[in-house]
Amino acid sequence: MAKISDRYMKQQKIHVNDIIMADEATGINLSIVIPVYNEELNLRECVATIENQGMPDDSYEVILVDDGSQDGSPKICDEIAAKNSNYISVHPQHAGKAEAINYGLALATGKWVMVVYACDRLISNGLHYALHVASQHQYIDIIRYDCNKDFLGTGRHYVNHFGLPRTSRGFIFRVEFLNKHHVFMHDYIYFEDSLFVSHAIMANSQIICVNRDSYWVGEDPFDYRKNKKVEVARKLVRDGLKANSHMFSYMLRYNIKNNPVAYNLCIDHINRDKVMVVNQMLVANYSHSEFKRLRHQCKKQDFYPVFRWERTQRCRRKINNMNRIINSWFIYKLARLFNYSIEEY
Repeated sequence: MAKISDRYMKQQKIHVNDIIMADEATGINLSIVIPVYNEELNLRECVATIENQGMPDDSYEVILVDDGSQDGSPKICDEIAAKNSNYISVHPQHAGKAEAINYGLALATGKWVMVVYACDRLISNGLHYALHVASQHQYIDIIRYDCNKDFLGTGRHYVNHFGLPRTSRGFIFRVEFLNKHHVFMHDYIYFEDSLFVSHAIMANSQIICVNRDSYWVGEDPFDYRKNKKVEVARKLVRDGLKANSHMFSYMLRYNIKNNPVAYNLCIDHINRDKVMVVNQMLVANYSHSEFKRLRHQCKKQDFYPVFRWERTQRCRRKINNMNRIINSWFIYKLARLFNYSIEEY
């Protein structure tokens, strides 16, 4: 059973004892959680690729979490679950993607768990192969099965080789490990996935990477990097500041600073997120007083000044531009006037 916030457990009337009893009774090896919100055009095809993984039906379960969809998704979820005994369709109150995933994680009864988004597709037999490779090793906490090279080592060594990932797509997690380190999705509209997998990797994990292209990432209809709405931008900025604080707390908790290479790569990961947040600050159209409060909040939550890991001249230029925009009301307004945005890297 994966962790979920107490508030959400009470809201959705999930009973911990019931889930623990299910854990003890099951022989499920893998739980797959699919958050669903208005995915009627993608859902059936996504499920079809899961069924083509070469795994016996009694070895895995699929939890379809309908997050208050307004299209035909709820009906499709119920139809799929009615036809397949290893599928579960649930309809909690609408609370956003992160809490929908947490809901599914709480219901997971497998030894391993993964999140698959309805817009994505799995390559044939990829999961069966990845789980087979991992079974040859003891004490594996995380499997990455869409990697371009084989790897076996600690989370810190993983960061040294690959940096922190942007998403949990292509990762499988041991449920016991997630429980031990209280790894769950934070209730943000964009940064929750990156935080989830980053926390898991930094938490003294043992990771195996399988050199196989097994996960195809589709186009996310809710890609907030392209957002131009003021209210959404302000929400993204608030979430970005809180996510930044969480990242630094994880780095402190797991002594990442003791490894200079891993620390610098974590800073690089944080700076990539900061580019998106600063761009959304420009969309948010703050007044002068709001901007001053925001700048104070940026300092308070270690968002500003942006750390200057001088990897390349291009990165230094982006970091300098972020600092100038956050520091100066004049430059902030000038950047808005000319519709300026910092290119992601």
